[in-house]
Amino acid sequence: MDTAEKLRLLVKWLDEKNAKNTISVKVSKLTTSTDYFVFTTALNERNAKALCDHLEEKMSKEGLTASGKEGYDKGRWILLDLSDIIVNIFVEEERTLYNLEKLWSGGVFIEPGELINNETI
Repeated sequence: MDTAEKLRLLVKWLDEKNAKNTISVKVSKLTTSTDYFVFTTALNERNAKALCDHLEEKMSKEGLTASGKEGYDKGRWILLDLSDIIVNIFVEEERTLYNLEKLWSGGVFIEPGELINNETI
């Protein structure tokens, strides 16, 4: 599965579980560590874990696995590393505090609708 299709699926799966303020950022021209970051907000720690569990379940069915997972125990900022895509699931306070979108502001920001509607990225 190519990276663009994987990104589409991840954003779609987050949308299925009502993740809030999901944004994807293409950073392949800014770093060699990954191609995309996905940032999304959960209502609370339990919701963040549920979003992560949902992603992992859906990924497993598609034969995808994360090479790393951090922050699940606390549930305030969960990071799933799929190598070419890094998914960040935040509770709102953590997302505001770290403001990673600003750090990667030189990237190309992609709205969820562009991915879910299968537009070119």
